[in-house]
Amino acid sequence: MVGRRLDRVLVQWHRFAGQDSATVKLWLVFSGNELGLQCDSSAAGLELATEGPEPDFSMDQYGEIVTRDSSSEQPFAPLMNSELISVRNLRIPRQVKSLGVVLRFRPVGKLVIANWGDNLLVEGEVPAFILAESPDEVD
Repeated sequence: MVGRRLDRVLVQWHRFAGQDSATVKLWLVFSGNELGLQCDSSAAGLELATEGPEPDFSMDQYGEIVTRDSSSEQPFAPLMNSELISVRNLRIPRQVKSLGVVLRFRPVGKLVIANWGDNLLVEGEVPAFILAESPDEVD
């Protein structure tokens, strides 16, 4: 995927009472309509996507799972059609598992995807509360 352009971003949400309550999964789709990376809130880091999102479905009184194109939303919009130039692990050395990844794009831009307490965080920078855990030790 390094060297490819980001074409679109698909985000799967858990909706409860008509409100987006949590990001469940995220797919980054690169040039050539190639599914590139998938991130799941129940796993650390990113993995190569082997399939796209499943259809939306209801969980009755527990809400629903819906997927939508989020390419025009922050923090993704400025990165659309940008070239992926590096993928770095995001971890704090005293913790055993990876927290996620930092993706860098050209001409300019960064996307941080992290799993924090089983919540999928997507930001333009490493969140301050992660840096506060170990400010000099984030890869």
